[in-house]
Amino acid sequence: MRTEAEHIETGEEMPADASEGKAARPEQEKREGIEHALQKLGRAAAKKKAESICSSYQKLRDAAKGVKVEKLFELIDKALGKSVMDLIISSYSHRHCFMCSNGTAQCETCEASGLIEQSRRCPNCNGLGIIACGFCRGTGWADRETIPPELKAAVLQRQSLHVRHELQRLVKSCTGITSKNAGKLSDKTRGALISWFIRLEGRISDLGETGVMGDDEQMRLGALAGKIEAGLKHFRR
Repeated sequence: MRTEAEHIETGEEMPADASEGKAARPEQEKREGIEHALQKLGRAAAKKKAESICSSYQKLRDAAKGVKVEKLFELIDKALGKSVMDLIISSYSHRHCFMCSNGTAQCETCEASGLIEQSRRCPNCNGLGIIACGFCRGTGWADRETIPPELKAAVLQRQSLHVRHELQRLVKSCTGITSKNAGKLSDKTRGALISWFIRLEGRISDLGETGVMGDDEQMRLGALAGKIEAGLKHFRR
């Protein structure tokens, strides 16, 4: 029985002579490589592990080099089901920066206190005690260069939607918190909320710099950035 991978168009037929077998071998190896990569992607998708899904998709792209993107997507849909492409997009939109923990780190200048020299606000973190990762600029996301070009537009849209939903959750979590009572929060809660704000601030800035968002989306991102800064001021020492 022919596998899905065998249905990929591989070009003109070879002449039926003694060289046919030798010429066919690379194509057979390519089909087998694609089939193997599809199986690995299927196993990764079943476990729903983002890093494994991204890695497996990249290996499939390598195995299917020369195959048109539309044909590759069709192959994935037929072999693994239409939901797998959505999983791939979701995985790339959530892929983590390998240099930090969710986009932030404790400020070493003030030892995460937000203050230096008793009551003086730390100039490095501006009184927050937490700073954005210098590698991902606080997004917590992997470098955009790791996203395959054929997926970038879909990944950006997914990330933008996720940021809007996250900000709604964050605003709800901060209901009732003011500059006067923020100091009464536990260090753990305060740190988690600040990190959340910084991460969303970094993500909004990153999305705005991609240059692919429409005017309406850019305006929404600008409005979200204002809400982030208004929220952060309550937590500055």
